[in-house]
Amino acid sequence: MFDGTSLFFRLMYFFTAVTPASIMLSLQLKFDASDRLVNYGISLLILDVSVAIALKLKAMLINRVEVGVQKTDFSVKVVARNGDVVTFLFGVIIPSVLLPEGAENVEKVVIFSVVQLLVYIISIRTTSIFPNVLLMILGVDIYQLSSGSYVFSIGSKIGKKHKDIIITRLGDDVDNETYIFDSGDDNGKS
Repeated sequence: MFDGTSLFFRLMYFFTAVTPASIMLSLQLKFDASDRLVNYGISLLILDVSVAIALKLKAMLINRVEVGVQKTDFSVKVVARNGDVVTFLFGVIIPSVLLPEGAENVEKVVIFSVVQLLVYIISIRTTSIFPNVLLMILGVDIYQLSSGSYVFSIGSKIGKKHKDIIITRLGDDVDNETYIFDSGDDNGKS
């Protein structure tokens, strides 16, 4: 899905996509403190950093629309929107934080990191939509089209009213089949 995009973009996307797992891991860590304030503080820090990165990703997508090469009269037939989020949560996020009961914090973090590395490698080598809940909350949806292409839609839904749209290629590689559609409703463009 992300062929032709920068490593920086892929890492930022992945980090924000696995935010729920990172928060669940931080709640499982055990500290010397008798209360859970440390865990909640770490969880809030992870959430704050993830939201900041998600906002940066959205800004990068909007910027790409403004400076990228556009493709006109792109025929649209939506197959899926945002992938299968429930399967993603129960198949990737939750299993990645099922850790051994008596494990130390370092062991938990190492196991979690190895699992996340494997998920990252699989996700960049697949053509499936890798859902990103934070971007969905920020109004960025990912559509899979019947042509096998993917379209990030910023601030508007792609549906039956969009027969032909103007899109911008996400990456610079001509083999990249991931695009961005921005109706202009979200960022003041017409």
